[in-house]
Amino acid sequence: MSLLHKENEFETKSILKENEFESQHGVHFQLIKPSLYAAVQNFMWEHYIPDEPIQRSLNMTRCWLLEQEFKDAMESGCSIAAIKDNKIVGVRLSKVVDKSHWVDWLYEKLLIFLLSLRLVAYLLPRHLKGFPICIKLLNRLKYDVWTQFGLLECDRILLCLALCSARFHGIKGLGTELIKRSDEVGRERGCQYAYTYATGIYSTRIFHKLQYTMGNSVAYDEFRDDEGQLYLKDTREHTHSTIFMKAL
Repeated sequence: MSLLHKENEFETKSILKENEFESQHGVHFQLIKPSLYAAVQNFMWEHYIPDEPIQRSLNMTRCWLLEQEFKDAMESGCSIAAIKDNKIVGVRLSKVVDKSHWVDWLYEKLLIFLLSLRLVAYLLPRHLKGFPICIKLLNRLKYDVWTQFGLLECDRILLCLALCSARFHGIKGLGTELIKRSDEVGRERGCQYAYTYATGIYSTRIFHKLQYTMGNSVAYDEFRDDEGQLYLKDTREHTHSTIFMKAL
């Protein structure tokens, strides 16, 4: 099935609107529909997970927890794929979070609580052992979209979960274009803010360029266990995880 297969679902004006970037690079942007779910999952595991510093350091393998997180974002109808020559070349996974969605809040808090328990962490299968460390990092960052509703005095936030621009395409500025279009989708869906955290230097540069406000930051070199050992030992050139937000 073609990746450009059209379905009778809601499209936003910002995704359909062509601009100079599309004509210059031959890229088509579209909201991720069910026909693209499997291809996007494969794309993320091939091009995102191996290079993302946290997942790589924790030797994360393909698992249902991450796949469910990706699927939740795609099902929200706000995630975007960049496609060229019928191949996915970039993805921005985002979802709308409304402060009235207390069931989502309860599920998230319960999952985090369970994964934080020492006994549960000990009993986790090998391919899930890294999740408690991820939670430690998020707690250190004080990363929590639910607290932002009160701090930002808003009702709806675009929670941006992952940005991936594959290396093989050589299209300069694709990550920036994906974020711009993601922000437009969030604005059209009634979001007052975008909220995310960057784990690498390249996405951090993009958020600074797009005038996102920088929040808490954790240096990987300072993220250590009680014995002083690094939790993340393969971050390569990346040095920090940093929260970013922007009014839409």
